[in-house]
Amino acid sequence: MNPTKNLVPASSGRLPGARLSARLAALFCFAVAAHGQCPEGTVAGLVPWNAGDHFASTWAVDDEGLSPLINLGFAFPMPGTAGFDAMQIGSNGEIYLADWWTAPPPPNEPVGGSSFGTNTILELRGRVLGGSARIVPLGLDQQGSQVSCNIWAVSYATPLTGGPAGEATVTWTDMARWGNAADRFSFSCRLFANGSVEFSYGAGLPLPACLVGISVGNLVNGVASNLSATPTVPTGLLYESFPAGAFDLAGQTLRIDRQGTGYTALALLPYTAPNCAFHCAYGEGCHSIGENTLFQQFADSEAVRTALTASRVTFLHDSTNEGGYTAIWGGGGSAFRGPNVMGSTAVALGGFSDPDTGSVVFTPPAFPVPGGFSGAVTVSVDGILTIAATANNAGDSSPAAADILDAVQAPALAFYSWHDFLLNDSVGSSGQVTREVFGGHLYITWDAVEARPDGVANSSSWQYQIELATGHVAIVWQSIDATMTDTGDWLVGCTLEGTGATPGAAVFDNSFPPTQLVTNIHPLTLSAAPRPVQVGTVLAFDYTIDNIPSYWRNDAPPYIAVLALSLLPAGGGGVPLGLFGMHGCSAYVANLDIVLPIVGAGPTEVVPVFEPSMGPAPLDFYAQAFALYDVPSWSPPFNFFGLLASNGVHSHVEYQ
Repeated sequence: MNPTKNLVPASSGRLPGARLSARLAALFCFAVAAHGQCPEGTVAGLVPWNAGDHFASTWAVDDEGLSPLINLGFAFPMPGTAGFDAMQIGSNGEIYLADWWTAPPPPNEPVGGSSFGTNTILELRGRVLGGSARIVPLGLDQQGSQVSCNIWAVSYATPLTGGPAGEATVTWTDMARWGNAADRFSFSCRLFANGSVEFSYGAGLPLPACLVGISVGNLVNGVASNLSATPTVPTGLLYESFPAGAFDLAGQTLRIDRQGTGYTALALLPYTAPNCAFHCAYGEGCHSIGENTLFQQFADSEAVRTALTASRVTFLHDSTNEGGYTAIWGGGGSAFRGPNVMGSTAVALGGFSDPDTGSVVFTPPAFPVPGGFSGAVTVSVDGILTIAATANNAGDSSPAAADILDAVQAPALAFYSWHDFLLNDSVGSSGQVTREVFGGHLYITWDAVEARPDGVANSSSWQYQIELATGHVAIVWQSIDATMTDTGDWLVGCTLEGTGATPGAAVFDNSFPPTQLVTNIHPLTLSAAPRPVQVGTVLAFDYTIDNIPSYWRNDAPPYIAVLALSLLPAGGGGVPLGLFGMHGCSAYVANLDIVLPIVGAGPTEVVPVFEPSMGPAPLDFYAQAFALYDVPSWSPPFNFFGLLASNGVHSHVEYQ
């Protein structure tokens, strides 16, 4: 096994790669159950669909999904019909038959399709006059398995996709009864050009209440049979309705042949499911730092005026791969730039959806934000600047810590000087919100804007200042409600996109620490794809290492990692590396059988694995990634050893 990688030369200066092997050497002085039927041929390409909502369904495709029309590559005859040469595959264990040449334009859907699995005899018969013919190897409400390391897939093979001539196979891999978190079972259906079908069931299939059968549709009549007793029926409907606990086809293959105007079931044959190739991630990488919300809620205007008047807080954008901001209280930067100063190009922000609780969207010049660059931004009357086309905390005039921490109410990157402002105060002197681009900055200003209560003069003037080249954001307050008639709360701070593990409150005054991070640092992660299927003697797939830190924390190369492969995993679910100063990290491989250093140009590296002369499968091996960084450049550092560890990946090699 020879992983290969086109190494990217390190940038000029110190090359720390030699220290990587030494650190790894210091660290290392010290079978998963088989799947059922394996994914086969081509993924079915399910889209959301059910019989009630049709293609407007919002259910996940593993739960309620339907494939596009698929050409069988041969004619499939059925009693009393002209036969069919196309199919649509449902996620709930059914196949609908159709005519490829006369089908309407996409999107296609079956006539009289089943809702949440084929659960009734009426659905099996076609449900309506003209209902589509269907084959149902396992009719019940299903979804993809939730068991760890599942390889859920609905797949097919036909002569047109490289399958054998005159037959098509559909496989449902790693399924579960709907709502059952412990299930993982697989089954398949083969269609033959002579009109026969063959159902195969893995031995681990539970004993659900279900329907199994084949039907020409169009409300065909028939009676239930015992499929294990080789029944013959005179019509185009052969089926068995299994009550819970009575399913007796697990570990069996059932073949159904055409018999005159009907069908006959042959004797059951034992079926042994093949083992499937898979990758399975285990353990956790280090480190995850989620202090993604920094704020203070002020309970009254006196506290606000004392803390904020003639003050500023600056959020310095961290352009390294982990993103985020470093918050600094006070400090240098531009003074408050009023919209009426000499040379001002400020314009009023019009179009607020409501002068009390509304917002307005516009697209300023792009500036750096965590994960890329800004697009549209949303300005809320009440002082929230959301770096997205939809406002955080929309319509909410009551600042609250719980609301800024709520990823549903506040899902996007946003900055807050949040207060109950009012643009149409009856006092008659309410100011305006303006925007201006000047001197490489975007200014968004609340210029003498009034606040609740209505009819009382209590204006404040303050602004957001965004440095367009760097993405640094400052909130600068000139004056806060000098008349002290407003007693509403204020909330000042920043939240990043999504959720964080440890959102934090702070005190925005002179006791504020010199710096405080607002960041979402994600752990080093390792993944692998596609499945490690050995073709003859050839094995090929890719490892992907994500969230590699910039070595000198300057958002520039080198990004230094190593991929370690072992024939054995570390015991006990991983070996903690706190002894080496890597607190919170673990080793998930037992040995360093193969070590591949990587000096890359970015935080994600793809490592191809290609072995043209593999020995016979099955084979198991284990992988883990490590990343190196310069401890003095990271303040504070992740750890003082200068190395991060990813999760582990177990790869099980098979021929399918």
